[in-house]
Amino acid sequence: MTARQRVSRTRAYLATAVAIAAAAWAVAAVLAVGAALVLAARVTGSGLPGGFSLLPGVAALVAAGAIVYRAWPGRSLERVALWVEEHQPSLAFALVTASDPTLAESPALERAAEFDPAKVVRRPVATMLLVAGAAVVLSGAAAWALAGTEGARDMLAGRTTTSSLRAAAAPDDPLVGFRATITPPAYSRLRATSVDDPSSIAALRGSGITVSGRGSGVAVFFGDARLPVRKGRRWTVALTMPARPVALTLRHGERRRVIVLEPRADAAPRVRLTSPARDTIMQRVGGVVRVAASIEEDVGIASGHIEYMLSSGAEETFTARTAVVGRREFRGAARGDLSTTIDLASLKLGPGDLLSIRAVARDANTVSGPGVGVSDTRTYRVARRDEYDSLAVEAGAPIIPESTVVSQRMLILRAEALLREQPSLARDSVLTRVRGIATDQIRLRERVHDIVYPAHTHAEGDVEAAGEPEDAEEGGAPVNPHLKTAYEEMWSASRELQIADAAAALPFMRAAATALDRARLANRYYLRSGAARVVVDVPRVRLQGKETGASAARSPRAAETARREIARDFARAAAIRDPVASANELSLVRVRALAELPELAAALEPLIDALRRGRDPRAALAAARSKLDRADAAARDGASWSRW
Repeated sequence: MTARQRVSRTRAYLATAVAIAAAAWAVAAVLAVGAALVLAARVTGSGLPGGFSLLPGVAALVAAGAIVYRAWPGRSLERVALWVEEHQPSLAFALVTASDPTLAESPALERAAEFDPAKVVRRPVATMLLVAGAAVVLSGAAAWALAGTEGARDMLAGRTTTSSLRAAAAPDDPLVGFRATITPPAYSRLRATSVDDPSSIAALRGSGITVSGRGSGVAVFFGDARLPVRKGRRWTVALTMPARPVALTLRHGERRRVIVLEPRADAAPRVRLTSPARDTIMQRVGGVVRVAASIEEDVGIASGHIEYMLSSGAEETFTARTAVVGRREFRGAARGDLSTTIDLASLKLGPGDLLSIRAVARDANTVSGPGVGVSDTRTYRVARRDEYDSLAVEAGAPIIPESTVVSQRMLILRAEALLREQPSLARDSVLTRVRGIATDQIRLRERVHDIVYPAHTHAEGDVEAAGEPEDAEEGGAPVNPHLKTAYEEMWSASRELQIADAAAALPFMRAAATALDRARLANRYYLRSGAARVVVDVPRVRLQGKETGASAARSPRAAETARREIARDFARAAAIRDPVASANELSLVRVRALAELPELAAALEPLIDALRRGRDPRAALAAARSKLDRADAAARDGASWSRW
């Protein structure tokens, strides 16, 4: 080994030792500054400003930089050689000479510069590491004595927050400085998180929540029910995130602390069918249909597939069969794509047959049942021979699209499948699926309305508030009675679905499908001239009615009553002068507002946080009052007209 190689090895030893010493001094600085902050908070009796929580990190960087600057001699081989010469004077500068790259190698000079790198660095490195270790032990002991094991662990994790300093200022108060650990459900594949001194806890339904703090004598209430508290050096309570917002109340003597449990629902996957882009009518059956869909999910996608339904016949002779292709597992991915091909020739489609295609995705929700997302439906229809036997004449009423008939049949199939699976599903899962069917039924009814009454539909799709038009449009064809029957049956079906009664809605849904079939097969109108104008003699019929009318007493709606109660409780809580008591009462208001007035609930969160942390709450209070005033104004204006 040459002299330069020995110097390089010595530099490697020194680099390792200096790195270890710098890390140890950084830890010692974090613990020492954290202990000093805890001591200052305890002396002053109050939490320090939030900016002080940055001091431990700054101290760690300064300490590590100082050690590297002072103890690291290895910026070049010549400096390392001088360092070795300083610790082993017997070399008599032979090592510095031998490590000079401009001089030729000499055996005699190499023998004179020979030394043991490990022996040279042993004493200075041991001294440096022992001093650093002593600093870590002393600062760690001080931090443990002042803040305990949990406090020292928080300091090392960089969590010397304002809440932990307030806890240090009140070491005997178990309602200060507690910690909540949230463990999401296993299916979500999310990591557990911790939050110190929370005012609210937002997590997925079914998440495990553990709240713990120092001391004892704490009573915990989940709404009105009392929870068992595990005692020891720290009090601990475990619970599960419920399906609805609930107040978690911590009591110690006459004092209390209210935490808002804010459940987050796992939404169903959002599915979009990108190909085919539109419905198609075919004269000849053949070719391949390329199907593609994109899926998005807030937590994770479990699986997805392409589903198509082949329907033939009409009315009593109607038959349908469903097939699943392109199935794929996504293993919790947030985004995914589905793709497959369908050979039309292999399906043996005949004239009048319909092929309906859609994409379906499921998430892995095991708490409230798997969420199911479906895309829009695309249809391929084989034209009948008699569709091209007439000339173009003055147009009659719009012909009902084939996709409307198929969509109603698919809604029936979904409702029947839900009734079969309902005994094994959770209530939340049943409600979610029924509401999805109700939304699709309302959307389909709006399409039929636009066909039946095109002149009474605004550009944005809303119906005039004056009510439905007469059965004959001025200057147009008479309204198809089957379409009007389908529209009325859909109204009844959507009404039952809105109250989650799928069994009661099915007869109306089947009647609507039958009416749509009849409308599709009805005779066309060939108009020789415009429709006769209907004239009403208004002066003759005015004031001829015998019914005088009578009004009944109106009882306030549940939503209006809840809004008034929330406004009353908010005014009472905001008027409390004690910030802690006001924050507790506002937290109870926020629990109810999460279900009734979500915008007000979102505005209350910064207000509660400002009260708990001792900041000026006036801006947050004004924002919350503004949200409440908007809700009052919307209630006074009343609900807008709808078509159902």
